[in-house]
Amino acid sequence: MEDDVNENDLVAAEEECAELVHRRSVLEMTLSELRNDSVLQKKRLQEVTLKLNQIRRSEDAPTQLVTAENLEKFKIETDQMRKKVAKFKEMSAWYASLRSVMEELTGIKLVSITNGQTSNNIVLKVQLLDVHQVEITLVQQQRTQKCSYLRVENAEFVTSTVVCSADSEDQKPLQLSIPDIDDLVRLCKSMPPAEDLRFLLRETTNRISAITARITELTLLRSKFVTKIGKVQVCENTFGGEDQEVVCSINQGITVVLRLTPDCPIAAGSVYVDQMVGVGGWEQKILYDMKDGLNEMRFRRPVELMEMLESEVQRRENEDG
Repeated sequence: MEDDVNENDLVAAEEECAELVHRRSVLEMTLSELRNDSVLQKKRLQEVTLKLNQIRRSEDAPTQLVTAENLEKFKIETDQMRKKVAKFKEMSAWYASLRSVMEELTGIKLVSITNGQTSNNIVLKVQLLDVHQVEITLVQQQRTQKCSYLRVENAEFVTSTVVCSADSEDQKPLQLSIPDIDDLVRLCKSMPPAEDLRFLLRETTNRISAITARITELTLLRSKFVTKIGKVQVCENTFGGEDQEVVCSINQGITVVLRLTPDCPIAAGSVYVDQMVGVGGWEQKILYDMKDGLNEMRFRRPVELMEMLESEVQRRENEDG
């Protein structure tokens, strides 16, 4: 039950961090617009001041009075603009401080925000789990004359998608690739604003976590059992898209073909026995019973499944004398 609570808390934290990233992007664009307006106001103020100085040299007192009033008006507008800029700077600083806390909890860090190829695009560079970086293009869309929002247009890794196991003197390092995220971008098209960015960051982080955990798990599996690790197989009907076949043998004369789904070893039932073959007198019915029993337990980790198979085989051998 504690694991479930922790996972739910982590998902909530990831969604909140994604929301902060989205709000930060909007604030950055608004702040940029305000700065541009402030520059224009300063320029207008300089022009009026210049004209006022020219008029003061003349004897046109009424015009001088009107120009002074205009100058005061521009000063008021400029002060208001400065207050707005200060307010957005304060809000941006608050979101930045809160975001730094959320980054520690979720592993999602906003590296930079830059202008895109067009005026209504911005590009977020986001670091996930301290290692991998993704560039996300957001396009500004107009909902009404006074309201606009940002939508996910594209996303791609800018760092390597290959995850490797630690070096070992006994065996060659394992390598797996993080699944492509084009399918996530396509799914974002049908989601509400802001939710699309949350979804993209959450699911991309989950894919990285799953592949990293799988490398660790397969390395441990290979150290405990005779193992042949197959290539990742693309499955068109599976979200995330990639299953993997692993063949393992135990000393009691049984070989199993394990099927690892894209969520292995994160989700329950993400690894199961696809085939089981025995040599040395094992009856097919017993093999079927053990296979069904193992799959009903809905394992997350291949190592746990194989250890349970060893225990079950040992139990049956002891019963048979």
